[in-house]
This record gives sequence, structure tokens and C-alpha cells, in this order.
Amino acid sequence: CIRDSLASITSVDAHPYFPNIAVVCDKSGKVFIIDIFLKTIVNLFEERGYHLQHPQFRLIPTEVRFARDGTSFILAT
Repeated sequence: CIRDSLASITSVDAHPYFPNIAVVCDKSGKVFIIDIFLKTIVNLFEERGYHLQHPQFRLIPTEVRFARDGTSFILAT
């Protein structure tokens, strides 16, 4: 639940075209796409080190931003 993660949120970014959509990351490694108007989670991602060939390695995102076209987002760890 996004409410449980409020204290650990590290970054929030609004969608460039849809003002009701935001991307949020927290210290537990979760990235939420949320609908602010409906107060619901649209999608949830948990970042792990699969691309580093270490799936047990948890990456802690410190910043998240939507791409300019709004079709993807970028994480900084």
C-alpha cells in the first residue's frame, strides 16, 4: 500500500501529459505508478539487480523521473 510507504518516499514525479498520474519510489526499492485523483496504484515495480546478474541484490532508487514523452521512467540508484 502506498500509504505504508509514505515515510520512506525518496522521489515523486508527475506525468508530463496526464496530471493525475505520478511515479513514486521509496527506500524499500518499490516504484509505484499511481493515479492521484482515484488514489489507486496503477502499477508496482520492485527493482532488483537482474541486469547485473545478481537477482538477490536489492537496488534502492533515490530518484525517479518520467521520460519527456511519458512512455517510460528512469531510476537513479
